[in-house]
Amino acid sequence: MSQTISWKFQAQIPGGPSLAIAHALSVDAYEQTRVVISAGAEDEEVTLASGATLLVVSASSYADSDPTHILTFKVNNAGDPQEFVHALVLVGELAVSRFAGAALTSLSFSNPFATPVTVDILTARDATP
Repeated sequence: MSQTISWKFQAQIPGGPSLAIAHALSVDAYEQTRVVISAGAEDEEVTLASGATLLVVSASSYADSDPTHILTFKVNNAGDPQEFVHALVLVGELAVSRFAGAALTSLSFSNPFATPVTVDILTARDATP
């Protein structure tokens, strides 16, 4: 059974332009995951269902008072770590697959902080691509 996910994005520059987008995405399945990345953890992997057409990732903290302490992630537990400094939102199969460079199967997080970080992940997909 198909589900509809409504999403909105708005950006506004004070005294300047703004952009607002609202859209509905029809999907067959979705998965919401909340994981706690332990203090000092390296490459803590979160497995994701393949075929995502929507990927939203946010964290309770991205950096701390030490500018060298930045939460990082790897896609499919490969390649160099990428700095995770803001929430990540990708809509559409093309956007998600280009981001991953292949089928997205996992995200791996490294937490340099002295405290745990909570990461929320929402994926949605068409079960019969």
